[in-house]
This record gives sequence, C-alpha cells and structure tokens, in this order.
Amino acid sequence: MPDENSQFDSLNEQTRLIKIALKYTNGDLEKAKLMASGQHDDVSVIKGRFASDSVLVYGIFIVFVNFANRYTMNVNTLILATKDVFEKAKIFDSWKSFYSDFGNYIKDMGDEALDSHDFTTHLADSIGGYDIFSKVDGGDLDSLTEDLKEIIGKFLDDYRIQCQIEVENTSSLMLELEGIPVEAPDRDLPIAETEELIQSDEDRLMAQIEKETEYLVGGRVIVSPVRGKNINDIKTGEAIRVLLTNRDETTMNIAKNLNALSEDDDYLPIKARVKAKIPLAGGGCTIYGVIAKNVLVKVIEEENVKIEVDSVQGSTTTLKSESRLLLYVALLLGLIALSLFIVFYTL
Repeated sequence: MPDENSQFDSLNEQTRLIKIALKYTNGDLEKAKLMASGQHDDVSVIKGRFASDSVLVYGIFIVFVNFANRYTMNVNTLILATKDVFEKAKIFDSWKSFYSDFGNYIKDMGDEALDSHDFTTHLADSIGGYDIFSKVDGGDLDSLTEDLKEIIGKFLDDYRIQCQIEVENTSSLMLELEGIPVEAPDRDLPIAETEELIQSDEDRLMAQIEKETEYLVGGRVIVSPVRGKNINDIKTGEAIRVLLTNRDETTMNIAKNLNALSEDDDYLPIKARVKAKIPLAGGGCTIYGVIAKNVLVKVIEEENVKIEVDSVQGSTTTLKSESRLLLYVALLLGLIALSLFIVFYTL
C-alpha cells in the first residue's frame, strides 16, 4: 500500500511549484501545471562564443529569453583580449553546466577581463530589434547566428568575427528553482487569486476521503507544548489524542459509544489513527483520523503546534516485554530449583 503521507507531501511540493509557475503563465492554471511537471517550456537559453582577431577581442555569452512572452530575462557576457575563454567554452554542454562554467571563468579570469558592461547592454538592447524571440521559438539557428554576428560586429566595429551558438529550451520555473537572477514582468497574481486557483486539487483530495467514510465528525488536537510531537512530523498510521467538538446528535452518539463523555456530557480525549494529513496552501494541515469503524474525525490546524500522541500502545508493549522477562526469570529459577532437588535426592 503506498505511503499516503508521501502522497500528500508530494502534493504540497507540486502546489508550491504551480504557485511559482502561475506568475510566468499569466495566471493560466493548465499551463502552470504543465510547467510544474516539466512539460511546458517558455525560455530559450542561447549559449555562444565569438572571436575577433582584428581587434583582439574574444568572448562568451549566455542569454535567457522568454520566447512565449517576448522579453529578455538575463544576459551574461565575458570578454577578454586572449583566446583562452573562447577555446575552452563548451557551448554544447547543458545550459546548467555552461552557466556553472561561466561563473568559474569569471572567477579565474576576472582580473584579465575587459569591461563588458557596455557590451552586455548593447546585446540586451539589440535582441528585441532583431526579432530574436521568433527565431529561437522557430528553431532557426542559422538566422539567429547571423543576427548575433551582426549585433556583436556593430559593437566591435568588425564584421569578420567568428560566432558559434547553441540553443536549449527550458522553463521560467526551472530558472527560478536554479537561482538564476532574471528580469520578469510584473505579473504576479494576488495571493488570494493564486490560492483560489490551486486550492481545487486539495479540495478534490479531501472530498474523496470524506466520500469514502460513513460518518465524519469535527475535532481538534490536544496541544502538549512539553511532551507533544510537532504536528508537521506526524505520519500516516500514527495515533494522536483528539477531542470531538460538535454537539450534534450524531457526534454525541458516537462519543457515547466510545465512552468519550463525562458525567457532565463533556467530551473526553480519544485516540485517532491518522488516515491522511493534507497540507493546506496557506500553511498548516488538515488531518483525518480513524476513531471507529467507518468513522473519521476531521481536524484543521493552521500552525505547527506540538500535539499529544497516544502512548498507550507503547506502554502496553513495554508491559508485555516486562511480563515476558519475568516469566523467563521464573522458568530459570524453577529449572535451577529442580536441578538442586534432583542432585540432593540422588545423594
């Protein structure tokens, strides 16, 4: 049987990814879900190197362009007066590897590098004017190479440069997860709207669980700051202590059957075996616990509090172990006594 807790942890991570993806898909939930599962790319990474023997300038660059929304996200360049970086650059490696190498080149050759600020600005400003977005989206590598040669040539005043590029697609979500600093349009959705879009997945899971039980009652955890266990650390199958909360007829009858009512009809703590723990988008979690056959208690806790767990099982196990030990000792003493009796009897 699959670990239900792992299932819901996975849901929580997927929800987090969808939240990030929504700001890059203009609030399109379906595209955000595809992006979160690695099935929707909106970014092209242009890895390149160039050389101008006439003016003795050699360099590499990595450009991130969002072809779906037609804007430049990030431009990095490194130019030197020697061929070292041009010859070493592995533009056909994955963009992650090339980006990592790029950082290492800057560390190792930074003292020798030429001022690249103006060149970086020129490259970034020229991308829109040359309709780079359409060409990376269409995979027209030859035209793209010629455009970049012209852009670089204008800056260096040398149109006989060598230029080689490679293009690889990825997603805005992946850039953010990898910590790539990017320029992004101001399209963040309001938090309330984002929560509303993604909440449906959690709602469906809870609806499915509640549909499969005969009785569902409300409850709350028992907070235990000293000896309790963090609610975020509670796993499926663990036993926790809860109090029922509703005073309707069904809940009262269930409490009576479980001997969970005091003489004053106040609810007494009962054990609940955790069936599912569903993280909430805004923090906290909803816990479903089995308290009797076909009866679930639903607990909503919005904070990571320490709660009381049921230790009866552990105590019972300890008592059984102690009883078994005493039995072994008694049997051993009996065997010793019997052996002594036989020895004395035969003398």
